[in-house]
Amino acid sequence: MPDLLRQPTIASIQRSDIEADPRITTITAALRAVAEYPVNPENSHGVIVLDGRGGAKRLSYPELWSAARTVAAGLRQRGLKAGARVLLLLPTSEEYVVTLCGALLLGTMPCTVAAPTTRSKADEALRYLGYIYDKLDPALILVPEHLQATLQEHPGIDAHRVVTADDVRGEAPLATGALPMIRAEQPLHIQLTSGTTNKPKGVVLTHHNVIQNVQAIARAVDFVPSTDSGLSWLPLYHDMGFIQLLMAIYYQSSMVLMTPTSFLRDPLSWLHNIGRYRVSITAAPTFAYSLCLRKFDPGKLTGLDLGAWRRSFVGAEPVPLGILQQFTDTYRPYGLHDDTIYPSYGMAETVLITSGPTDLSHNPRHVFGFVACDRIDPELLRTQGRAVPSPNDDMSSPRSIEILGMGPPVKGLEIVVQDEQGQVVEDRVVGEICVRGTSLMQGYFQDAEATTLAVRDGYYHTGDRGYLVDGELYVLGRIKELIIVRGRNYQPFDIEAVIEEHEAVRKGYAVVFGVYNAEQGTDDMVAVIETKVAPEERPPMAQQIQQSLQTIFGFRAHEIIFVRHGTIPRTTSGKPQRVLSKEWYEQGKFKA
Repeated sequence: MPDLLRQPTIASIQRSDIEADPRITTITAALRAVAEYPVNPENSHGVIVLDGRGGAKRLSYPELWSAARTVAAGLRQRGLKAGARVLLLLPTSEEYVVTLCGALLLGTMPCTVAAPTTRSKADEALRYLGYIYDKLDPALILVPEHLQATLQEHPGIDAHRVVTADDVRGEAPLATGALPMIRAEQPLHIQLTSGTTNKPKGVVLTHHNVIQNVQAIARAVDFVPSTDSGLSWLPLYHDMGFIQLLMAIYYQSSMVLMTPTSFLRDPLSWLHNIGRYRVSITAAPTFAYSLCLRKFDPGKLTGLDLGAWRRSFVGAEPVPLGILQQFTDTYRPYGLHDDTIYPSYGMAETVLITSGPTDLSHNPRHVFGFVACDRIDPELLRTQGRAVPSPNDDMSSPRSIEILGMGPPVKGLEIVVQDEQGQVVEDRVVGEICVRGTSLMQGYFQDAEATTLAVRDGYYHTGDRGYLVDGELYVLGRIKELIIVRGRNYQPFDIEAVIEEHEAVRKGYAVVFGVYNAEQGTDDMVAVIETKVAPEERPPMAQQIQQSLQTIFGFRAHEIIFVRHGTIPRTTSGKPQRVLSKEWYEQGKFKA
């Protein structure tokens, strides 16, 4: 095994060499090892930050090691010690990466938070930040210069704690010998849950948790540090974006960071950068693939080469088969492989990934690549809580629904499905998905009640409904979002999919929820739809949707509310927040 701390050049290092080295049990130890003795003697590996305007800044790992120690020196000068919380409101940038690593080297607990981006949502963002501030009691809040005065004037925040990245840069790098010894069981960071309300929980994750999950991701995709590279446009307050960065640092692989706004402004720029930088590993929520389909324009894709793109994680609920098939078919002429798309299931409480597909060649539900689909009878699902394979071959019939396979649990994790009494159920019986293992969180920050409720008998109760088939997981949705109409259970996404079949409704632009009707003893289903349709055209549109619902499900919506785009609350990954939407509805916040 190569000696990572002593060998001057290790250009042929393997993933197993890093994973097996007993000294690299923390991200900070990995940063030191890979920075002082880089895999590539020319230091070609590092982090590249694209500014969205055509500019790129490259930070090699030796440069990151030095710059991070300068930040560690500045933080120590301000009195910060291991365990102190640090909020990072910095955008995707070189200074974010450096500041994050500096905070990690000192043993503090960084927590990345979304900063206010528009005036229209500034008040909402500040209320959110105020809640996080009260919850975590951070020693410092690192902000861009243009936000410093605004946050210093916030009545609930100590102005002296609000500083910029420049304010915490020391005069010289902290000497290696002066850095604290970080242990694997120490907290690495606090990850905020996307949540179903505007009050997220703080997931405490240790270095051991993170490294175990990062290694599981690497095994799932046969990651090779010397040749594989990553790219992410996701916000770094999102676990999918944050862990991709930590994975690159741990394995000393190349990582390209795009700003979220650059992707949203031009989704095809994601694909162009994948081709330009010969990126092999990426991850994105479902809506990113859908957006690239809507924006598809051969005239803007001249010269695009996706041949290096080996794996692309996709996760959200649900992951629709049609979008994955169409995306693969559409971009195959540009070099996209049939096995690039990689559906997976995960959550902040297990760091990132919980399950992912393996070899599907002998799986009877295999569709293409790493995609497997179980076609089940919706009536038996609603009435018996069982996922019975549908005998109907006509996929256009409401007698069959498609549920994508999320694969078996990754190494180090175990998945079981339990009923309401906490008993493990057999294959194809629907229940709550429960997880335990090496990357399971330590708990929610200073919230013993929520932790005890979520983690019982060693298992984290996810709140997701699903079932297992031959060890592979199939996810149905959130338990608390279930709509019960006349004794039958309906998944919101099934109803939303029917609504989105209307030509004037885009996918992902409808949200449904149930409001209990005590007089009738059942849920009233309410639909909120974002649309640009003129007001005079909405009544006939509503009637068409109601007719479709009646035909497919045997009931109509109690109410359909049309709202402008951007009204429905969403998580950091773009998923509609159904529980919060229900709260807004009950508070009368939705206005046509």
